[in-house]
Amino acid sequence: MKANRGMSFDRLGHFVVRARWWVIGFWIVLAAALNIAFPQVESVVREQSAPAFPPDSPTFAVLDKMAKAFDEEGSRTTVIVVLEDKSGLDQGDEHVLRNLIAALKADTEHVLRVQDFLDEPQGKALFTSHDNQLWYLPVGIQGDIGTPDGNASDLRVRDIVAETTQDSNLETRVTGPPSTGTDMVVIGESSMALITVVTGVLITLILLLIYQSLVTALLPLMMIGITLVAARGVAAALGLAGFGVSAFTVAFMTAVLAGAGTDYAVFLISRYHEFVRGGLAYDRAIGEAAGVIGKVIAASAATVALACASLAFTQMGFFATAGPACAIGITLAFLASVTLLPAVLSVAAGKGKALPKRDRTARAWKKVGVTVVRRPVRVLAMSLVLLLGLAVCATFIDVSYDDRSGLPDDLQSNEGYAMLDAHFPKDFVLPQYLVIASESNMRTPEGLADLEQMAARVAQLQGVTAVRGITRPDGKPLTESSVSYQAGRVGSGLADAASEIDSRAAEFTPMLDKVDQMVAAITDLREMSEPMFAAAVDASDLLDRAGGFDGLDARLAEVQGASGQLEAMNGAIDEFANAAMQLADLAQSAEPLINVLNTSSFCDVDPRCVQLRSQLQLFVGVGNDSLGARVTRLRDAVTTLTGGSSISETLGEARDALASVKSAIVALGGDPNDPGGLVSTAQGTIGTMAVDAQAFGGRFAELGPAKDQLQSGLQQAADYLLELKNNASSQNMAGFYIPAIVVNSIDFQTAASVFVGADGHVARYLISTEFGAFGDEAIELTGKIRQTAQAAVPNTSLENSTVEVAGATSLTEDVKKYLNDDFLHIMITTLIIVALVLILLLRAVLAPLYLLISVVLSYVSALGLGVIVFQLLLGQELSWMLAPMAFIVLVAVGADYNMLLISRLRDESSRGIRVGVIRTVASTGSVITSAGIIFAASMFGLMAGQFQGMIQIGFVIGTGLLLDTFIVRTVTVPALASLIGRGNWWPSKV
Repeated sequence: MKANRGMSFDRLGHFVVRARWWVIGFWIVLAAALNIAFPQVESVVREQSAPAFPPDSPTFAVLDKMAKAFDEEGSRTTVIVVLEDKSGLDQGDEHVLRNLIAALKADTEHVLRVQDFLDEPQGKALFTSHDNQLWYLPVGIQGDIGTPDGNASDLRVRDIVAETTQDSNLETRVTGPPSTGTDMVVIGESSMALITVVTGVLITLILLLIYQSLVTALLPLMMIGITLVAARGVAAALGLAGFGVSAFTVAFMTAVLAGAGTDYAVFLISRYHEFVRGGLAYDRAIGEAAGVIGKVIAASAATVALACASLAFTQMGFFATAGPACAIGITLAFLASVTLLPAVLSVAAGKGKALPKRDRTARAWKKVGVTVVRRPVRVLAMSLVLLLGLAVCATFIDVSYDDRSGLPDDLQSNEGYAMLDAHFPKDFVLPQYLVIASESNMRTPEGLADLEQMAARVAQLQGVTAVRGITRPDGKPLTESSVSYQAGRVGSGLADAASEIDSRAAEFTPMLDKVDQMVAAITDLREMSEPMFAAAVDASDLLDRAGGFDGLDARLAEVQGASGQLEAMNGAIDEFANAAMQLADLAQSAEPLINVLNTSSFCDVDPRCVQLRSQLQLFVGVGNDSLGARVTRLRDAVTTLTGGSSISETLGEARDALASVKSAIVALGGDPNDPGGLVSTAQGTIGTMAVDAQAFGGRFAELGPAKDQLQSGLQQAADYLLELKNNASSQNMAGFYIPAIVVNSIDFQTAASVFVGADGHVARYLISTEFGAFGDEAIELTGKIRQTAQAAVPNTSLENSTVEVAGATSLTEDVKKYLNDDFLHIMITTLIIVALVLILLLRAVLAPLYLLISVVLSYVSALGLGVIVFQLLLGQELSWMLAPMAFIVLVAVGADYNMLLISRLRDESSRGIRVGVIRTVASTGSVITSAGIIFAASMFGLMAGQFQGMIQIGFVIGTGLLLDTFIVRTVTVPALASLIGRGNWWPSKV
């Protein structure tokens, strides 16, 4: 048999043997330089750890929008401080809490926001358990979940809480998703040393069993140790350069590098032993082995490295950080296996060490090959039954997105959740937020009614236990906002009004009698005024004959100036005296009319009557000025003619009185030169009042039947509205309305600030469900909540609004979507890479096709075995990280074993495929099984960690490698190759 050597690796192998000390020195210097130049990777993880979730995820975007609208910086990353006093919270506990809040607010470097609820009665009730034994305090911190800033802020909050409450009765814990992320980092760091030790011990024991030589067993370990030191330095450099690293990155890189590096060492050492048994000198055997196996190792390393490197394009932080580091680790392992390992192997062989022992397994593997060739169909069927049976179990997989379940129960974050669950519904502190962003102000009656309709629809979804927001602060619609409640209040008012009307019905008849009396009095007044108005007309005629007021005044002036002519004016004075007396009598006759008008309630409401009353009062005032008496004295004085001076004074008084009368007429709106017109106006006004009073009396009499009809109508309306209140109070019938005056009140605006942003354009509802925050049921319900809320938007005032959901469950929904997208990317990329490498290596199409199918079947079977062990037997859901990580390793590493097996089969098939299968199984059986066991042991080393997801990954990948080693590569693939024959190499020829 002539080996198909890769000429470049052949020359490289011989060069390394000749320059072995230089090569060894180079690797030692490289490892040392990398670790001196860069800090330990664990410290880089603490300082440069990448976020577990994409920082621009939809949920984070909504949380940022909500934080901006409500001025709640830090709500994106919020930890929960749990404070419990099983004897009951008291004033002393409240004093401690106040000090804690003050201490947290003082640390502005790590703490962005503290939910201080102590001075808010409603808020305090929300954050206090019903048994008054526990508070929970939300604290917004700096940094994102899983980042160095977030972890540092979380740890600082823990320190502040411990320092502030250490001498109190309060039992405290800090929990929440950020705290879970911090605990994962701490667990990862503490697990690394143990994982490394366990992995090293397992690999050492297996190598000792395989080679039965301590020196031979130590050579791969030496190579892996130096390579791992160099890889850790490179990983630290990546972190400092801005590439994300995490504790999981370091753990997974260590396991993959140890397993793959050991496999490559086993491949090379096994072929070296084969050449030595064939009679070659050790130095030439090493060179020949490197030339033959180098291309297989290169193809294998390229497959794994490219598959890992493709993870850099995924969205989840765990994959994106682990991929590049693992790719570099595999590359270093490949380079070390074709340079460092041949060098140290040459040194050991030169001292008579690392020589091959007798191969005691070749005969057994030859029998396996013969069995496969003789009964390929039966062997293939039996292996497929086992593999497909396990693969079917994989269809029952339940994936967990709750990282809490993967951590030990005694961690602070999990203990905090346990304390909360003991006093509140599960995951009560991880509610969903329904966030509505509108172009218009939603703090209007119409906007609030539309929001309530949306909330009501969401509240009716199965699984939703409470919807709290502006229209339902306590999870139930506001009683005062329902139309039925408001109708009831109006109905009660109408009923009271109807009762009041009915109770005062007896008062209506006396009122009607008084109205009749008023009408009769006004009618009598009209009759009484007729003589007065006749006398006034006579007085006016006399005054006209005297030349009016001006004529009288002129005459009086003449008399006053020429007392010698008094005799001539005696007649005029007599006429004036008679007119003045009649005017005084007229004024006195008007007094009863004024008294009637002063006591009339009707006159108080009639503007015309009020004006008439004022005019008459002025007129009576003129009469009361004793005009008649003064004129009479003038006449008497002239008659008796007792003296000139007495006549002159009397005439002066008469002229003053005459001026007063003239002024009064002007004030009454009359013409001094036509006093009769004023009299006619007064007479017409009184007549009109009498007519109007009679009409008013008739209308008031009609109020009796109208009052009865009003009382009956009010009672009917009240009965209807009260019936509406009593019979339409259910949620579907009650309606919703908050009057604008209430919406605009200061009290409402203050209360609304918790649920509606300052400008009214963003509103939020807190939704609680009966499911845990991270389960599939909760994720499915989140989708229904979003769809239901969005369906309530059309044809409302929220027409142009955006409706989104944010919270722990929606973030899990994002993770699930990212995971599915990343897994699809991983599968497609890995399968393409494996297919291309196999096609290039074998220069064939058919063999790579069924080899690709075999590695996928091996992966699914391993996943099914994980379902059986963890899900069915241990009652655990499988971690969301398991399926993608297991796919990469099992498919890529399975391809490694395929490459070793099929390339050897091609070399051995020159004398026929059946002979080639027997020889290939005999020569590679022990190598492949040894490599598989070693790689499986390195994966089983992950089970020494404390993170459940890491344990599951280690078990599934480890058992999957064993399935691939003992079933697929040694039975299934050889049986297929035997059945297909030379068609394996189509379209090329052997």
